[in-house]
Amino acid sequence: MADVTRDYFARARTIAAAGLFAAAAIAIAGAFLHWAAIDRLPPTVPTAQAERAEPLRGVDIPGGWFGLADGWWVIIGAGVLVIAAVQLVRTGRSTFGWLAFWAAVVLGAITIADFRGISRPTSELAQRLDRIGEVEPGIGLVLTAVATGLALVAALAGVAGAPKPER
Repeated sequence: MADVTRDYFARARTIAAAGLFAAAAIAIAGAFLHWAAIDRLPPTVPTAQAERAEPLRGVDIPGGWFGLADGWWVIIGAGVLVIAAVQLVRTGRSTFGWLAFWAAVVLGAITIADFRGISRPTSELAQRLDRIGEVEPGIGLVLTAVATGLALVAALAGVAGAPKPER
């Protein structure tokens, strides 16, 4: 049997990087899917507004989510997660785990702000939707939230898997 030296920290960094890659892929998918959906309509809809009253369908903001810049920030955050994952495995430095952590914090801030904005009818985001009925978070926003949670856990695992060398 060959003598194999096991580096458990390298294995932890590899698993953390896989989590960061998965989080980036989920975030990118979420950025392209609908972030809001009409949940319930009022009992009567005026005929002039009937075309805007499509129940349980994805609702798109004029210009798309990229028109609000939120989609672009999610894509940029996902790109930072990918770069941090590659560098975490390549260099083994915790700096890149922290970079991924702060990118995940930015993704989380965007997600929380949009969750709150969709649920309040007086918010700028809800007014930009220009729809009638109750608007609920869509699958894209939920996927971005899932990606944020995964990225936070994976980034901290990357930090834990990259201890400082002894002096």
